[in-house]
Amino acid sequence: MASSISEDELSHIFTELWDVDDNRCLYGEDYELNLQSSLRRSDGDADRSSEPLFLWLDEDRVLARPTYRAFAALLDNYELAVGIPESVTAEELSENAAFIQACLDTRPMRAAHRFLAGRGLASQSVRGFAAELDQIWFHMYKRVRGGPRNLQDSSAFEHVFVGETRSEDGSDSEAASVTGAHNWLQLYLLERAGRLNYFGYYRRGTAAPGVNGQPGLAALKFSLDDGPVKPRGGGFVGVSPEFELALYTVAFLCCGGQRPQARIGPHRVRVYCHTIGPGRLATCYPELID
Repeated sequence: MASSISEDELSHIFTELWDVDDNRCLYGEDYELNLQSSLRRSDGDADRSSEPLFLWLDEDRVLARPTYRAFAALLDNYELAVGIPESVTAEELSENAAFIQACLDTRPMRAAHRFLAGRGLASQSVRGFAAELDQIWFHMYKRVRGGPRNLQDSSAFEHVFVGETRSEDGSDSEAASVTGAHNWLQLYLLERAGRLNYFGYYRRGTAAPGVNGQPGLAALKFSLDDGPVKPRGGGFVGVSPEFELALYTVAFLCCGGQRPQARIGPHRVRVYCHTIGPGRLATCYPELID
């Protein structure tokens, strides 16, 4: 690992974040899925699910919660195609700060801060930690290959939580495939808008939510805006935005550039945490091991 954090320590903090995520959505009360057909690698681009992934989500209840509301306000702030410069307005900077503050007021993010600050991996002060979160998640950088050296077309938040599109040659294109997009609420909103086509799920890699309303993990195949199929994507389902922000921040600061394994609640998970240059988070997402 990039630091001296052991797998047992990671399992402890990851499970603590899971246990204190009291703002998670409850399966059967806040939302339901329709997973339908499981997939095989031999299926290629075949669509094995004729119905949407989400049966329903109680938007009045879920999107009224402070962190969910602040999260949803960020989703229309980006040009999804890599290679197109991002223009960040004062209003968007304010929305970024509001989301970070809303997360800092929650138990998962406070637990993450204590853990990281106690190991010298984050500022001791809440204000300092907020600035670090802004740098990790919202600092713009260049993701596309080629083009101007000073191009700023991406951020960690955009890739992980919102999703990006990229054509085979790296340029903007109507046939661009989706990359990133590991947040379940964003997938719901894209599907509701008629932009996401769900193809099915992989049985290996999926732990369906539902036991006592608990969240789960899902390995999915889907396409965006009638573009090429994303052969495997997804992540947690039912967790709160602050849980994911806290967990991925811990993973990045402890294990950036690596794929640590740890227990997260009842699940054993590998967390992919790729970087793009020194100190820049490229992507972070979970993969169920058992």
